[in-house]
Amino acid sequence: MSLFISPWSETNGRKPAIIVSLIGMTLSQGATAYMSTIKSINPYWYLVAGIPSSLSGGAILTILGCYCYMIDVSSPKDRVIRLAVLNEFVVVATVITSLLAPGLENLGYPVVLGLLQLCLQQHYFTYSSFFQSQSKLKRKKVPLSLRLTI
Repeated sequence: MSLFISPWSETNGRKPAIIVSLIGMTLSQGATAYMSTIKSINPYWYLVAGIPSSLSGGAILTILGCYCYMIDVSSPKDRVIRLAVLNEFVVVATVITSLLAPGLENLGYPVVLGLLQLCLQQHYFTYSSFFQSQSKLKRKKVPLSLRLTI
């Protein structure tokens, strides 16, 4: 899905793409959290729970949208340092998650999947919906005849 939404976000902005992927991930995590409370469930239902995230682009589209948004809102002079800082935050978050995962696993899957993940996803969704500004897309107007020949 990311292959098709990425070009679409070039013309319509990054914010809708990020919001759609966050909604899909929240629905998938909610379904997975609910299913983890059921004792005897067919494992194939977990595949069904992943469908909203897959159709909306999931984590790949969220990260891709964040990087593209950072490129759109930063000046060429500051772009490299901003992307480096964003990349380092992703690396630090991966390390912290790896360190916290064993302790959180002792709490059980419903607590981890239900409370933590859904609360974090809701926070990201609220921030991107209400507080994040739309990126300023600066596109040159190309005549239709030139677009058809390229």
